Amino acid sequence: MQTGIGRYITEYLGGIGIVLEHRYYGKSYVTPNLTVENLKWLNTAQSLKDNAYFAENLWKELPANLSHIRPDTAPFISYGGSYAGAKSAFLQIEYPETYYGSLASSAVTWAGENFWEYNEPVRKVGDPICIAILGETSRRIDTYSKVGGPIWTDFKGLFGVKRLEDRDAANFIFGILGIWQLGNWDKNQRGAKDWDRFCANITEGVNEDYSKPGFPEKVLSSRPDFDLEEGIHNFARWTRASLGSSCGDEDLVKCVGTWDLGGYEGESLSESWKLWTWQVCTEWGYLIPGAPTGFPTLVPRIVDLKYLRRICQNSFKLPPDFVIDTSKVLRYGGFNLTAPRLMYIDGTHDPWLYATPHSINSPQKDRSDRLSILIQEAWHHNDENGLGDISKEPLRIQDVHFREIEVVRDWVLEFHKNKGNTWEPPMKV
Repeated sequence: MQTGIGRYITEYLGGIGIVLEHRYYGKSYVTPNLTVENLKWLNTAQSLKDNAYFAENLWKELPANLSHIRPDTAPFISYGGSYAGAKSAFLQIEYPETYYGSLASSAVTWAGENFWEYNEPVRKVGDPICIAILGETSRRIDTYSKVGGPIWTDFKGLFGVKRLEDRDAANFIFGILGIWQLGNWDKNQRGAKDWDRFCANITEGVNEDYSKPGFPEKVLSSRPDFDLEEGIHNFARWTRASLGSSCGDEDLVKCVGTWDLGGYEGESLSESWKLWTWQVCTEWGYLIPGAPTGFPTLVPRIVDLKYLRRICQNSFKLPPDFVIDTSKVLRYGGFNLTAPRLMYIDGTHDPWLYATPHSINSPQKDRSDRLSILIQEAWHHNDENGLGDISKEPLRIQDVHFREIEVVRDWVLEFHKNKGNTWEPPMKV
């Protein structure tokens, strides 16, 4: 709101920017604890109703001179990124009379239990040597874990996770893939340099000859055991060093193991990690296993859906055959969700890209109209942040920000024209 698209839209168009907190998150708890019975009110549909209720009733809490700020006399425009981006899009289906328009950035309008494609963007565009090291490590984990014995025990020990159950060990080692989504065109953003630092560490000293065209696919297909030992050892050192920051003084098995149920039983409000986990386990899915056979994979294939479903079973005492009812999300339209005043903004490098309308699986992937933007070399809702001065931003980001402002300006003009009002933006776009 201070330096990004929220500021730009309100400044250029004379609006009021409001950040609305989601029920159960932050300080917006509605129950005294997080029992399964109480968590049933944490869902997307209820949250959308909260958004609508806020917009429809805000005027009652405002001074008399601002009582005109309600959906029938002032256009409410929603902006959201990621899950909030999906919600922003869903508002145009559920409450189009309340929210006149929506900007949906990295909007995950598709939901599914198996989201192995999460790691496809990094596999395709990440530094090839770095990706080869990760891919080879993954391959060895799958191979050695099947063989068992000293070779597997020693390999787990190399990464400092010998005491972990096999799948817990593999899942922990490759948890590092999650930092890819922190990428940003503005390297001063929190976490924006983390992936580059990681790759610089694990590729140090690795033979640069492997950067030749076609690497790593051609080399891997012809010599599956080519020498990247230095890179694997670098990766192992990085993982061992990260144990302290991940678990502190806590026992590793208790910290990241999934077989000690004691760590899952807490129901106090301090167990905030359970909130998104509940939404994942009840309606969104997004479990990230290894890729199916026939596709290159970064995550080892021993990290499968059966294993990943354990967090739901452990956390909420669900039966082994529980179903993640993604129809609750897909009913809004999934990849096919469109609306007259709905703008999608995505990034080519975003790991969530395959769950958005710009996914290769989406009929909207090739849209070229003004309400659809795919930002080159951008990650997760990278249009949200800015530098406070659009002119100082990279040209591709300037273009996106100005297009967003122009679209919202036209929506506001249309709204007032339909009401018979005259309106002019305070600043020219």
